[in-house]
Amino acid sequence: MMNQLLHALLISFPEATLVFLLGFSLCDIKISYEKLLAMALIQSIVAFLVKILNIHLGIHTIIQIISMYTLAIIFLKIKYYKAVIPVLIGTFIQGIIQITVLSIISLIWNIDVTRLSTDLQSAFIVFIPVFLVSITILGIIEKSRFVLCKI
Repeated sequence: MMNQLLHALLISFPEATLVFLLGFSLCDIKISYEKLLAMALIQSIVAFLVKILNIHLGIHTIIQIISMYTLAIIFLKIKYYKAVIPVLIGTFIQGIIQITVLSIISLIWNIDVTRLSTDLQSAFIVFIPVFLVSITILGIIEKSRFVLCKI
């Protein structure tokens, strides 16, 4: 149980923060840091519960998306049909970054990616380059003021 809690704090919290930031930035939605951090904290609690319940990866992802979508509606007070767009965009981009970085890392260091769900140390070490790539892309988006769709 301690492993799942550490995973939620060290990986799920920053990951949720990045998903929200990427999606909201690309949809030109401004959000206060207090709301962003509260949403990410709640999302990491959801991730912790999903991990404890040992829910399969595909279902796990759907639960995470629904949770983020619900948080966006509640915290940002935006219409349900508008909240889904930034959540899906952020999740999609973060997923592409993870798949790309994990593929490169598994090729270079011959890491078994399936082991990451049970080995916190490996998961955290692998998350660091994912985090850095995500922050870099977010910085580029913010600096260029690129907006994918305006909500």
